[in-house]
Amino acid sequence: MNPAKILLVFLCLFLLPAMAFSKEQNSLRLISYNTWGLPSPILVCPGRFKKIAKEIGQFNADIVAFEETFTKYADVLGKIPEFPYRLYGPAKGGKKLKILNSGLLLLSKYPIVESDYKIYSKCGGFDCFANKAIIWAKIKVPGIGAINVFTTHTNAGTSRKIKESQLVEAGDFIEAHLGGRSTVFMGDFNFAPGSELYNYVKYNLNFEDTLDLYLTDHPEYSNDPNVLYTYIIKLIYKRRLDYFWLKDIGPRSMHPTDYKVIFNNINGKKLSDHFGILMDLQFH
Repeated sequence: MNPAKILLVFLCLFLLPAMAFSKEQNSLRLISYNTWGLPSPILVCPGRFKKIAKEIGQFNADIVAFEETFTKYADVLGKIPEFPYRLYGPAKGGKKLKILNSGLLLLSKYPIVESDYKIYSKCGGFDCFANKAIIWAKIKVPGIGAINVFTTHTNAGTSRKIKESQLVEAGDFIEAHLGGRSTVFMGDFNFAPGSELYNYVKYNLNFEDTLDLYLTDHPEYSNDPNVLYTYIIKLIYKRRLDYFWLKDIGPRSMHPTDYKVIFNNINGKKLSDHFGILMDLQFH
């Protein structure tokens, strides 16, 4: 064997694997999306879920949280090949004989090494048919280490007391699972920025709003409706109901480097009554 071939074999066997192993990941891309996956007979356009699954794969996300995956047509979302690790929220049934599950589904490219959930004790209206809950995943990310990801979908409707009760229980649940790790809390919270419920998460639970952090660095987007709103009805009723919240307590600090609303126009159509949100997190 000539010297050039010997050198090539040496690189393949020793140096290249070592280089690949030592490559450290410093960022994460996360998506949260309420898919409007209501059960029959109120389900709209069941073919949407195959399109959602296809589009999600094109965003190159690391972690995805879905809400309202009640319908069987949403099962395709748990089979997206880019995400080998999956965590479902609590199933239907239980002491109160809920006829729907939690609608929560968390997907990850990286191992989910621990998980848990908490079913909320109070609910209101049609949401009482579902096992409304918060779920937790401890995810081990190469180069970053273990992080916490929590996702929830709080009660719809106008009852502030029910939502507040759920957020209090969520806060206790989060506190019990922090473990000194960087923490992301995301999902559909069904409250507007600046509301009492928003301020409860921000000040009582001590989370930072990712969009606030991003707009501090990028004020040019402060009036952009494509960033500010995740729920729009006929361009009249505009709200931000979906959030990424951060608790930066891990050994490495984290900061959002990108934030955008997605699924607001797929070939001229919306695939849900909500838009999705995407966040890039940089770890230092």
